[in-house]
Amino acid sequence: MPFDRTTGKPLQNFEGEDYSVLTGELLLNKMKKDKSVVFVTAAVPSNVGFPKENREKAGSQYIDIGIAEEQAVAMCSGIAKNGGKPIFGTNATFIQRTYDQFSQDVCINQSPVTTILNYSSILGLNDVTHLGFYTISMLSNIPNLVYLAPTCKEEYLAMLDWSVDQDKYPVVISMPGNGVHPAKYPVASSYDPLNEYQVCEKGEEVAVLALGDFFQLGEEAARSIEKETGKKVTLINPRFASGLDEKLLSDLKENHLTKELIMKDVMKLLHA
Repeated sequence: MPFDRTTGKPLQNFEGEDYSVLTGELLLNKMKKDKSVVFVTAAVPSNVGFPKENREKAGSQYIDIGIAEEQAVAMCSGIAKNGGKPIFGTNATFIQRTYDQFSQDVCINQSPVTTILNYSSILGLNDVTHLGFYTISMLSNIPNLVYLAPTCKEEYLAMLDWSVDQDKYPVVISMPGNGVHPAKYPVASSYDPLNEYQVCEKGEEVAVLALGDFFQLGEEAARSIEKETGKKVTLINPRFASGLDEKLLSDLKENHLTKELIMKDVMKLLHA
């Protein structure tokens, strides 16, 4: 997290609601209704919604493995294969320790494990040994894994609710790192079929695709482009970090500038 070198205080101050609190509330509610819901963590419970009072409420449906993320992921795969609904919550920086377990225990077996990653952002932990912004490039290449990147409070909760109850996919969800924003656009309750992007605003020539907690920045970029060009911009929420919406991307070619068209215009200007 960027901070003031003199005072040591963070330069970003996200006031109001907190995703960790929202996570704990949703999961405790599901635990009350369904005894097969189990939350597993590796020594960072408060960062992912389970301070002491929530751990006490969860009882045997809460498991802290200690600093053994590999064991946590492998165990979650076993819980899922035996009919449970495991949720593994940790800081994104520690996920590199679990690559083999995600690949071999969870994804090859298509175990429907839900994983919540906190601090998976450039606005997260910033110590050289605890960076957490590489998770998309690391995890999205694992076959069968679904990586979801919510843009707002309602979408995060909807993705988490869907993931816990579905039984087909291993799912990773990134907590947004830019504060809790309310939804401005409709939010889906299901994310199956996979890899379907959401067109939030339909325009022409220019499309802005803004994933996860970059969405609000994408909105600002769209407004800036519209102000300068006078043309409506297409604003897209990809939602999925692990797959492409090939149909939508292909359809954009019909009324949006492609790289080839842009290069032709540039060459005309250079040779004018």
